[in-house]
Amino acid sequence: MFAAVVNLKLQTFTFTSLGAKGPSGPPSVDGYKGTTLDGEVVLKNGIQHWVVPRTGSYTIEAFGASGGNGTCLGCPGLKRGGLGARIKGEFWLTEGNVLLILVGQQGFWVDSFPDRPGGGGGGTFVTLASALTPLVVAGGGGGAGIDSPGYTDGDPGQTTTQGSRHGGNHGLGGSVRNTTPLKTILGGSGAGFYGNGYSGGGIEGSETTGSAGGGGSFNSGSAQESEADVNEGDGKVIITMLS
Repeated sequence: MFAAVVNLKLQTFTFTSLGAKGPSGPPSVDGYKGTTLDGEVVLKNGIQHWVVPRTGSYTIEAFGASGGNGTCLGCPGLKRGGLGARIKGEFWLTEGNVLLILVGQQGFWVDSFPDRPGGGGGGTFVTLASALTPLVVAGGGGGAGIDSPGYTDGDPGQTTTQGSRHGGNHGLGGSVRNTTPLKTILGGSGAGFYGNGYSGGGIEGSETTGSAGGGGSFNSGSAQESEADVNEGDGKVIITMLS
């Protein structure tokens, strides 16, 4: 007798920001119609809830969002926002487990101000709902400064757990380092997993200078892969069923 050979096609699930912009998450899952996620995702406060369909080995690949470009009213050029990180790991998941997925959104500048620095890119998070345990987190890129001497491009999302430019570590938010403490600087550090995509990027600058750090990343899987400075635009998550 001959054993039957079964050719199993790897099943892939791609999670996106669903077109959401600004500080709020996606309002609906209509963007998944006709895909492998059609009818499989529930939104709660902008976080995507997905139930693992079958027990087995999966890869989870997360991409952080890029920071917004910076310019100023009448400036001829712009500074570049940092690109997001890519983090990938392999995990054994159990059927019925619920994953919470937060896809980072690209930063942008606000047109209502003469100075237009870019906002930071959001980190992309995948966690187990049962214990709020992070599986992978891909850091977002820092926002760019205005198109003026003294300001810089945004830092990329980091592959380490610490954000850059006085960023947070181990899931905490970043901090602001003001080199001219008697003056006010306009800028905010990034949030972290436990604080106010894993650790928030920081800010360092003065009244006439500024640099924004990229967010830190995290990976608890096996067969780990990580790259900084790779993703432009919104983040995404790709989950592939291996067995």
